[in-house]
Amino acid sequence: MKPLAAPTRPVSSAGGRADARLLDACRQVEGLFIGHLLAAMERPAYGTGVFGQSGAARIFAARRSQALAEEMGARGELGLAEMLYRELSGREADDPVAKGMDR
Repeated sequence: MKPLAAPTRPVSSAGGRADARLLDACRQVEGLFIGHLLAAMERPAYGTGVFGQSGAARIFAARRSQALAEEMGARGELGLAEMLYRELSGREADDPVAKGMDR
């Protein structure tokens, strides 16, 4: 196992809060992206199908997709939040703080 290196920049309590806020924002962006993907996948290719879809079914599907997207975004399922966080925070890929991502 490789020993952990020191962070590339000092982390103060204010910096830690800013990093936590940035990480939370990155996870929210990942959740939004996943939500758009799920919504696009649920759209029928040709019309509404043989039986159509009621308003309640559309609402249920939208809420289900939203909840799934939020959960996947919070977990960092795609890794998009991690990439955004590293890019926006200026941390290197070998930085243990960026690698840990508080999962």
